[in-house]
Amino acid sequence: MSQNSPQASRAYKTFIERYGAFLAIWMYYDIVIEMLIKRELRLEIRETSIVCSAIPFGVKFNILLALLNRDPANEPGISLIRIVQKVSERNSLVHGFISDSKNSGDLRIVNRDVRNGKYTVKSKSHNPVAHLKQFADAFERFRNWANFTNDDIERYCTALEADAKAHQDQDSDHPESPTNSQLTTEELSPTSLGSIET
Repeated sequence: MSQNSPQASRAYKTFIERYGAFLAIWMYYDIVIEMLIKRELRLEIRETSIVCSAIPFGVKFNILLALLNRDPANEPGISLIRIVQKVSERNSLVHGFISDSKNSGDLRIVNRDVRNGKYTVKSKSHNPVAHLKQFADAFERFRNWANFTNDDIERYCTALEADAKAHQDQDSDHPESPTNSQLTTEELSPTSLGSIET
């Protein structure tokens, strides 16, 4: 990433800040999917964790859709979850890269693929502020449909951790990584992000 112009530097900084927020919301989204599987199958917390922790997100997503599809009353929720998936553009962000080839501050997401012996490269303009707002709003509508509050999500996460700690053989509570625990608030502040270059 080259940040030779002030516009490019601001654009990259904005992207990095919004990308971090995007990943945080995605973690909550993943947990809400798990909580809905728990509710649909009437599982206990530990059972849900055992089932869901070992499977990729796409599998959890499709399991939930299949469960929700059993009842036509869930159609609004199914529509909302599909909207969240569409606006998240997670795979493009996670598996692509950011480019500003004109050094203008107009960021583009570039994705490459090889399928059936054919190599393709696609790029499209990316506005990280608009993207994050659209994703956060879609997630919020879905979370509200699911009738989970932020406190419900926090209680579920706390219960998962407590269950692991109650069973010593399952708890692998490791000390924090020295690199993370030694970073100061100043080093993690948004103003320090503008100096990141690779």
